[in-house]
Amino acid sequence: MYIYSPSCHYCDIMDFNVFDSRKVEDMLNRQFVPVKLRKCSKEGIEFRKKYGFVGTPMFYFLEPDGKKIKAIFGAWEEKDFIKILEYFSSGSYKTMDMNEFFMKTN
Repeated sequence: MYIYSPSCHYCDIMDFNVFDSRKVEDMLNRQFVPVKLRKCSKEGIEFRKKYGFVGTPMFYFLEPDGKKIKAIFGAWEEKDFIKILEYFSSGSYKTMDMNEFFMKTN
């Protein structure tokens, strides 16, 4: 789940520098059910009530039943966002924290 705001500079960076990447797009569409949710929309407000969030851009990785795995705040470079996607898609989040995964894959 990607929470964004139309007035968020860092959301624009993610949209134009990361989500425009064919590799990121392919990973998202193959390994995830990508959802983009506007922070102030009705759905965004309901999502905030359930999961909470501090700002945008905010990324939530959820189990199929809606249970939150992890929330990540901030804008990322393409290579780092790909590593984040690999962390979740590989199931590594079940056995190690994200910092450990990043250190092992550098």
